[in-house]
Amino acid sequence: MVNKPAIVKHKKSMLTRSILTALFLSTTASAECIMQEKSVNTFNGSVDAIDNIKRDIVPSGNELKCTVRFRAKVNNEWHTAVGEHNYTNGSRQGCGVAMQKAEQDLLSRLTNNHIQSQQIMVCHDDDSQMNLHQTDIGTVGNLSQYRLHPNYPESFGYNGTECRWFLDSEFVEKDILTYEGIICKIGNSNQWSVIDKF
Repeated sequence: MVNKPAIVKHKKSMLTRSILTALFLSTTASAECIMQEKSVNTFNGSVDAIDNIKRDIVPSGNELKCTVRFRAKVNNEWHTAVGEHNYTNGSRQGCGVAMQKAEQDLLSRLTNNHIQSQQIMVCHDDDSQMNLHQTDIGTVGNLSQYRLHPNYPESFGYNGTECRWFLDSEFVEKDILTYEGIICKIGNSNQWSVIDKF
């Protein structure tokens, strides 16, 4: 014969666990999570010299494509390096980025490299704390929502207002473009507005 109080106790225990699980899932489901990743690629070598740089800029849809080809000296040997980058007509950095890509590709093929990766997941359900992505001039948010520029961490005065440098990254096709910008405090509030981005 089955003991009825034991069955009732077991059912109450299962019901309590189900309710707690449902509450936990509902609270975590409403929270917004952002995965922040940082990867650093370190090369055990360097480009000692660069010679015979050639660049070619051609239209590619609504963008321009810069292809850079040059000879590079690594470990006392000369090698050919090639890099390309698509960019918008207003960007002044297209061929510079193509040059960096060519150097990195060459070093990754010829030298030992070490990749260090770090991932951090940040979860919260307060929209005012969410990081702002792909900002435009006029975007307003709390200071904590902007990614402050690591090279210019201090605030500065501009037209009687406190301002700071920040960084903003955008995905464009297969690339990540990082822009620098200036945000300024709006009056005595905790709000900051993007006044320039380049």
